[in-house]
Amino acid sequence: MLGSDDGGLQTERTILAWRRTTLTAACVTALSLRAWLLHRSPTHLMVLVLSAVLVGVVATGAYTRTRQSSGAIRTSSAWTLFAVTAAVFSTSTLILIA
Repeated sequence: MLGSDDGGLQTERTILAWRRTTLTAACVTALSLRAWLLHRSPTHLMVLVLSAVLVGVVATGAYTRTRQSSGAIRTSSAWTLFAVTAAVFSTSTLILIA
């Protein structure tokens, strides 16, 4: 089992994946903002708020993962994974309803 001092590219790929996920969540938030500005419905507002929360959760997860890979902190990312999953599920559900 490899430790956090892995000399391979797995750590870098993981960090890049977190950055792509954060960028995607930010794009969803921008599209949600556009939809809310066009329609001004409560459902679009809920999607906007949840997608903004999603960006915050994913960005926090990315920051935490980056710090873990550098060895600065050693914590379990189970709560981060749960929060990201819950935020994605909630946002996706509201997008499908809207």
